[in-house]
Amino acid sequence: MDKCNPNSAYGACAASCQNGYIQMPNGWELVPYSDALVKNVVMQAHWGTHVVVFGNGHAVGGKSYNNGVLWNTGMLTSSGNSHKTNSCSLKVLMRTQC
Repeated sequence: MDKCNPNSAYGACAASCQNGYIQMPNGWELVPYSDALVKNVVMQAHWGTHVVVFGNGHAVGGKSYNNGVLWNTGMLTSSGNSHKTNSCSLKVLMRTQC
């Protein structure tokens, strides 16, 4: 949600952890979990962190850490239209609405 370039290596962005609430920008939404999105999106980039978090709270490793492996569940906290992760080094995955 910090709009870091997905191809940025771990530590290359301003933060590698999104453990503070960030408001979802207009026209964006949380990404729903699916095996296809893990394979075709998450595993293809570093995301500037180790693990990305889906809308259902599933946290999956990107290229920088256990690529494509489910790291944990229950890793998303939401307050209205703001979201954060429940640990580090994780970031919430978002997309423009389809």
